[in-house]
Amino acid sequence: MNEAGLELTVTDVKQFAYCPRIPYFQYVLPVRSKKPYPMKRGRDVQAAVEALERRRGFLRYGGIEGTRRSGVRLRSGRLGLI
Repeated sequence: MNEAGLELTVTDVKQFAYCPRIPYFQYVLPVRSKKPYPMKRGRDVQAAVEALERRRGFLRYGGIEGTRRSGVRLRSGRLGLI
């Protein structure tokens, strides 16, 4: 966490650069908006791709053994970003 006790995602920074009101509405005035169909569809497709990736072995990628991790959240205390 940064000095203000706030952790931002990289997406928050990107959205702030595009339109500063987006993170304001998300954090200061939490406005719940209905997710459009393309967002729902994108999440479904991503879930299907991740399910297929879990079944794949490492030989396809040229490796013999190892550990694959997905959905790992990375955090930088220095930058205050997740």
